[in-house]
Amino acid sequence: MLLGRGVQWRLPVPPPLRWLLPRGVRLCIRHLRLGTLLEIERLSVRHRLEERLLDPPPDVLAEITALAVLNDRRLIRLLRRPLTRWLLHYVTVDSLVELWGIILRLSRVEDFTRITASIVTMSMTRPRTGHDSEEGR
Repeated sequence: MLLGRGVQWRLPVPPPLRWLLPRGVRLCIRHLRLGTLLEIERLSVRHRLEERLLDPPPDVLAEITALAVLNDRRLIRLLRRPLTRWLLHYVTVDSLVELWGIILRLSRVEDFTRITASIVTMSMTRPRTGHDSEEGR
């Protein structure tokens, strides 16, 4: 995720719209917001994706990818179902599985916990005791 640009890929458009969008539609997955992460986790738990790692259902993967692309409450409400159908129709299952892997990597909290642990070890969160506290005695 170089400079916050996200992961981008192009989707083909249906034949009637190719004259309007000859290059296809470019979709992008950026850093996921908390609400999006919670919704993706809810879908994962409901459909038991942890147990079905070798054969995940394509419709759930398309919905998770749609959530990650939209990544905004209003957009998710408006465009979740149409984008999910579009992804199911125009993206192969192998590509959906690959995108699911990217989304899983984006939703990790390991980097945040590493930063937090290093801040604690460097004692940056401890209150400072300076000369003012010693003079006040």
